[in-house]
Amino acid sequence: MPAKTVIFDQRVKIIADLGLNPRNFLSYNPQGRLLCVAGFGNLAGQIDIYDRQTLKKVVTFEAPNTVHCEWSPDGRFLMCATLSPRLRVDNGIKVYHFTGSLMHVQEILELYQVRPRSHRRRPLEPLFRARRADPRAHAHLARRPRGARPTRRGTR
Repeated sequence: MPAKTVIFDQRVKIIADLGLNPRNFLSYNPQGRLLCVAGFGNLAGQIDIYDRQTLKKVVTFEAPNTVHCEWSPDGRFLMCATLSPRLRVDNGIKVYHFTGSLMHVQEILELYQVRPRSHRRRPLEPLFRARRADPRAHAHLARRPRGARPTRRGTR
């Protein structure tokens, strides 16, 4: 039996009735502008994207065999994945633009977990923080003659 999808406000007043459809997944994008209503797992993998402000359907597209779905941090892309051991065939990742166009496909033999990675960084933020080396930490290496064997710590 298909489920009925209804959106309520904070006072439990019905804002929108999206009808009876075989759906079991609901997710807003990080900015709260788009709503993904989909049927995954035992369902066909049909995805509906709605504009939250107008509650009009933007697009409907298929993502068959999808088990896991997540928005990208910028809210423009949906990452759909087929994971093992739920399904042992067609494991991989598909990335869709919110308009329904398929942007990327990557097949993986066994995929157990997936999560989108943020590429947004502050302009001068490094990828990793380097530790400042203590100049005294390796001072004994600078005094060693070239070609000499290193000594044990504490002995010379």
